[in-house]
Amino acid sequence: MDDSSNDDKLGITPERLKESLATAGFAFRGFDQTNIGKTPELLAHQIYGPIVEKHLLEASAISSDVLGHPVDLVARVRERREPKLAEYGEAIALIIAVEMAQLELLREYFSIEYSAAQMALGYSLGEVAALVASKVYCIDSVLTPLLALSDDMVAQADDVRMGIVFSRGPEMEFSAVERLCLEITNQGKGTIAISSYLSPNTILVLGQRGTLDEMKAAVKGRLPKGTNLKENPHRWPPIHTRITRQKHIPDRAAVMMERMPGGFIAPKPNILSCVTGGF
Repeated sequence: MDDSSNDDKLGITPERLKESLATAGFAFRGFDQTNIGKTPELLAHQIYGPIVEKHLLEASAISSDVLGHPVDLVARVRERREPKLAEYGEAIALIIAVEMAQLELLREYFSIEYSAAQMALGYSLGEVAALVASKVYCIDSVLTPLLALSDDMVAQADDVRMGIVFSRGPEMEFSAVERLCLEITNQGKGTIAISSYLSPNTILVLGQRGTLDEMKAAVKGRLPKGTNLKENPHRWPPIHTRITRQKHIPDRAAVMMERMPGGFIAPKPNILSCVTGGF
């Protein structure tokens, strides 16, 4: 954001951004294998750094309180230490804090108001961040249940593998993939389920133990020609799947959220939900 000459070459200026807000949307990212990105550069910036540090300190205090051990996101960013899977809770706090810092920087130094945009969207944690940015909830309200359950999510990732199921042919029949997941799960060797719908011909599945191998073997004979499964080499918490039921995570989260302050005002701008497909 501090390289104005490069912005001019790209045709991107604060004025042009402001002019396009009425027809623009803000996209909020979620958890990934790498989450620090360019935040160290923003934190080290002479002008932007204090705002970034303020948000990191706030998220550090919330995380320390909920997780029960000291969390220093400022030091983590300065030292460029990517959170490991075991530090999933800290990664969650880092992502939301940095997104809120970026919005404040846009408002403070470029007069770009997030609320003036046409819409916002974000997948998974990104949708939670959009709710915070839209002032439907405050950051400590949304972080508390996420952090409180983060260790259990990490524990479930130990025997979970991710597969990308994709079709090089016609649009994928999601119901056929869902049925295959249910049949493999029914064998009692572990649960496998759809986690995300990425496109009309690509989905993510998360499976325990050897269930992903079972699915890989079944895909060729059970699904239309051109359907393939590629395994992702990383470990992932089984969010968005019924695997979380094994530790009663959805119910425990729901009980916490019943007492979560906020939620009684409409977001501004409207949020396009990647869960429901509606605003």
